[in-house]
Amino acid sequence: REEVGGQAVTTVVDGKAYDLSTKYIPILTTHDEGPHPAFKKLLEEYKEELIITQPPVTWYFKSEEFSNIPPCLAGFERKKIILDMIKGFEVADVFNQYPGIHEVLDKGLTKKGETFYEWGVRKELEALTTLGAYLSDMFGAGPALEHSAAQALSYRQHYIVPYLWKIIRAALDKAEGLDALKLQFLKTFKTHPKLKEYLDKPDGEIPGGQFALKNGYQPLLQKIIETDKTEVRLSCPVTSLEWGEAKVEAGGMKKQIKKKISWLVTTTAAKSEGQGEEEKKSNLKEEEEEAEAKNGGDDDAAAATEDTTTTTTEAFDCVIVCGLGKFDFLPPKHPAKELLSMLKVNPGLETWLVELDSWDEEKFGKTNSIVFGERTTNFGTRKGLPYDSRPYALSKDYPDSNIVGCIAYPDDKLNQEEKEKLMREELKLEFGVSVKRVIGFRRFHWPVHVPPEAEKKDFFDKLHKLQGQRQLYFVGEAFSSAGVQACIDW
Repeated sequence: REEVGGQAVTTVVDGKAYDLSTKYIPILTTHDEGPHPAFKKLLEEYKEELIITQPPVTWYFKSEEFSNIPPCLAGFERKKIILDMIKGFEVADVFNQYPGIHEVLDKGLTKKGETFYEWGVRKELEALTTLGAYLSDMFGAGPALEHSAAQALSYRQHYIVPYLWKIIRAALDKAEGLDALKLQFLKTFKTHPKLKEYLDKPDGEIPGGQFALKNGYQPLLQKIIETDKTEVRLSCPVTSLEWGEAKVEAGGMKKQIKKKISWLVTTTAAKSEGQGEEEKKSNLKEEEEEAEAKNGGDDDAAAATEDTTTTTTEAFDCVIVCGLGKFDFLPPKHPAKELLSMLKVNPGLETWLVELDSWDEEKFGKTNSIVFGERTTNFGTRKGLPYDSRPYALSKDYPDSNIVGCIAYPDDKLNQEEKEKLMREELKLEFGVSVKRVIGFRRFHWPVHVPPEAEKKDFFDKLHKLQGQRQLYFVGEAFSSAGVQACIDW
């Protein structure tokens, strides 16, 4: 999007920050407690404060009960769940050591082109992959089982640990004759004494939940830009890249100076700064219609309303490419163009920020992150996701506010009014509440990823060989896997 933060959106209401996309940071992971070390260092450097939020729970409105175990695991035997989750800690620890999909493939942790579902069957860890896919689907990145195993396992492996912990504890507490499994669990954690120690703690003392940034993600990115004095230009599409050589005058004589690095980057920007492309088109169309109405369709009047742009060519030491686009700006026949054309983007998600007329604290808690059980029975499976614009999860972040955020898989055949009607209906059905006002809405096309068929064609090996050539780099979650941790590590 044409604003600082891109997919990170923070809305501030009455001094409280609400993130509508990137939001949560796990408290307990394979590296112990707290944010991932690389991200923690970033937060400390820019003096950003974290707050603890409630761990997600599943709510079944028909039976009016909560559950810590996702519905996708209902079909597995208890012993299978425990064994898979114990193994899951080891899997998460291994993948935590190799940031980036290329490293995962290079180490042979997954096969090229192998889907997440196929990996689970091959490793006999179907319950684990079901949980991993459930988390990806829940965060709007589904259908995860059909994605590359390398991408899926690199994506939310740092989120999976608290869920593994809760599920194992719940299963061990209810099961009989599983002392051997408890011993195996302890053995698994001989290199993680802190985590091993948690096994014998009361449930209330086990680290759970997740962190969120007190001021939101978007302000963090803005602070980084301001602190580092980074120049940011929005609505300036890059139209061409050209590798060149610098010419300078020395001692009155023209002399050719060959620089190792010199990219000439040509950008275009519309005169009306701050507008997105759709807004520009809409405004331009209105101006044209007004001019045509006044002048009877006169050609000169139409010409007067043409959108004008400015073109700028500048030299840069390096060029960094991230995200998804047509990449028409790359030099003709550049080998990266064919590779980048293989990228796929999911249908994405849409998020709402609304104020409710009431909230039952006794039933739902003063704050909570709630997944709707009846809406998410297909999450973590191959049965298809609910692309119907009805919310499937909700978060209430502040005890003294009835403002909540909710998330849905979109149905783009519906207009905004129809989507809002469905959102209101679902919240009324799940919680018996009415929406007092709509504060914000966002539609995200996300995540960009490399599909399994592209992996089979050696996408990452080819791209890795292009990294840094003539100071051209490819970064971002499309190449390193989605998630803040993976991108920072990469």
